Amino acid sequence: MSKNEKLLEEFVENLLGDDAVKILRALLREKKDLTEDEISERTGLARNITRKNLYLLQEYRLVSYKRIKNRETGWYYYYWRINDDELPLVLLELKKDIINKLKLKAEKLRSESSGYVCPVCKRRYSFTEAFNNEFKCTYCEAELVYTEANNYVDKLSDIIAKLEEELLNEQRKIQGS
Repeated sequence: MSKNEKLLEEFVENLLGDDAVKILRALLREKKDLTEDEISERTGLARNITRKNLYLLQEYRLVSYKRIKNRETGWYYYYWRINDDELPLVLLELKKDIINKLKLKAEKLRSESSGYVCPVCKRRYSFTEAFNNEFKCTYCEAELVYTEANNYVDKLSDIIAKLEEELLNEQRKIQGS
């Protein structure tokens, strides 16, 4: 497995989960178009789970299909494949989306001067939310801790800057090739 394939798998796992990774692996391993049934057989996933994950992968333009009609039965068969040609551009677009979402989050945090954070799951709460929940996390019941948003925003800004630099380098590589 190449480094790019491993990164792609890690990305898909974080984005869509284990089932989508199994499907991705099956398509990468075969290096040919596969039907939903063939993918289900190779992954051990139910057809409806396979189909659902294929559509999710398609939404992110990571896979595509061609539809072929069986002349004898009149049924349509869908043959799925990895979008090798578009993959670098798709991943760049997704990275841009992530950066934009992080920027929006940082702006929102800047507008909130301080707040409370759960030390376990890292969810953030305004004073009002923390007060209404008796300063306990609504997800894991841990005691909330007061924090200045500036520290969090600074860390987030550092991450954004690093991602923007990576994005710029990746764009240069794609344009150069």
